[in-house]
This record gives sequence, structure tokens and C-alpha cells, in this order.
Amino acid sequence: MLYTWHMDNHLQSIFALLKETTLFSALDDQSLQVLASKCQPITYQRGDRLFEPGDLTQGLFIIESGQAALVDQKNLGERLLLERADFAGEEAAFLQPRRAYALVIKEPSQLLAISNEDVQELVTAHPEVQKNLRILAPKPQNEFEITNALVD
Repeated sequence: MLYTWHMDNHLQSIFALLKETTLFSALDDQSLQVLASKCQPITYQRGDRLFEPGDLTQGLFIIESGQAALVDQKNLGERLLLERADFAGEEAAFLQPRRAYALVIKEPSQLLAISNEDVQELVTAHPEVQKNLRILAPKPQNEFEITNALVD
């Protein structure tokens, strides 16, 4: 049986973004469509700080457009640049109650937010997503990709 589902233009663009996101590479189209319907698009401006180390974990974020920097506050100025199809907030999948890093918006950006509950439902139904998270999530400071160009 062929599964069909009519999506509006914005939902189609979310679906396309999720499809190109390595984190979700193991998901079939039906699972991606369901996930797309749960994504909440949010617009941020340069300098906005979505969360800080120690903040309560409130979902997973995927960059739809723009740029954000993942900042390791213990080692000031060291950052990992995130762009389209990158993600932040993997703590939601591992049931970690607090954020490990800060997320700072570098230019006007559109992000997709997936709630803690939806992330937990996703990794329960698709353990391969949690496996991808373990591989793709930012590493501790000594494994961080650091470039002088990112430090303002």
C-alpha cells in the first residue's frame, strides 16, 4: 500500500530539511512526515541566546536557515558553527535535564523545535536516531571543532 499525505508548502520544506538532516537518515518518508508535523518553526535574530549551560532541557533544535554557534562556556570563545540541517539540544534524547552548552544565533535564523516529549517518542520508536545522535552530537571540548574565524 502506498502511503500518501498532502502537505502544504511549509510542511513540505520541513520534510525536505528533515530528509537532508543526517540525524534522521534512517527514517522512512512516513516517519519523516509525522516528525515534520511536530516541528515548530521559530525565528531568531542575531545575538539571541536560546539556552545556556545548566538551563533546563526543552527540546531539540534543527537549523532551517541562518547560523548559530554552539558555545562551550567552560572554555570561553570556543565554538562550533551550526548551519542548515545541523542540530543542537541532543540532551533531550538522552533524558539529560540540563543543557551542556550555550546556543547563540549568529545571523537571522529560522530553527525547528521538537519538544522533549516528541524527541523521546522518536528515539523510542526509532533507536537508530539515538545511535546517530551519539555519533553526531558535539563532543567534549577536546574534540570540539575550533576555528578562529568563529570567535567574534
